[in-house]
Amino acid sequence: MNGDPRFRMFRDRDQRNNATPHTDQPIQGAGETAGVTEAPPGPMPFGARGRDPSGFPEAIPVGVPPAVAGAHRIEVPKNLRWPARPPLIQHFPSILAAAAGELINEGISFPAHSVRVDNWSNVFVLLDAADFYVLPWSVGWVIPMPRASTQLKLVGRAPSGFTQPALTAGGFVVVDCYEDDRPFSPGTSIPTGVHP
Repeated sequence: MNGDPRFRMFRDRDQRNNATPHTDQPIQGAGETAGVTEAPPGPMPFGARGRDPSGFPEAIPVGVPPAVAGAHRIEVPKNLRWPARPPLIQHFPSILAAAAGELINEGISFPAHSVRVDNWSNVFVLLDAADFYVLPWSVGWVIPMPRASTQLKLVGRAPSGFTQPALTAGGFVVVDCYEDDRPFSPGTSIPTGVHP
């Protein structure tokens, strides 16, 4: 096996990678006609385990997982993972509407980059994190968040220049918080008094 030319190529590469920088001595086995010689002992066995992209072995002891030894792990973006992981969604169903004051002020289990709001009531609703007013009796609003938010706060308030009507019974708001960025989508008006 030591005479096989296929192994000599790998052994030559390992010897070059383990050579001390700034040495004046030639590397054994690095030439095209050099015979196969044993490599000098190193801090770890030869092979791909523990090598960084430059080809030099890192000081990871044998038998210790790289993560325990402090090796850095590169985070792969979610859309490039295989299989791709779908973005997280948190659903807030049937938030009772109010003409004034907070409707909800709860934490989201992840940083939300966009929100979908369905306003099944006759009052204006303010999405506090995006400073966006949702019209009464409209569904399907997709609102991107300027900064990812981990807090969902809805307030019953009309924009300046508008009068907040008195709340009719049975009005509510449905909210979906999304982990990914979604483009703005205006809501669709629905007939007054219709509920899903």
